[in-house]
Amino acid sequence: MKVSYVYLLDEERRYVKSFGVGEITHKLYKEMINEVKRRRKADEEDLKKLNTPSKDINIDNVELR
Repeated sequence: MKVSYVYLLDEERRYVKSFGVGEITHKLYKEMINEVKRRRKADEEDLKKLNTPSKDINIDNVELR
């Protein structure tokens, strides 16, 4: 997850730089940034799920077969 977050930050910086020097249009910039934001939000939601204790796990009552 940390690698993905760092990658998304780097990707966002590249898009900002490309837009700033006029390599991409504002419309394309917005589309690309929105995709980065969507992926970042999905990663944050996945991380939240991983950090939330599951109520389905009861390690004291394990049945071995």
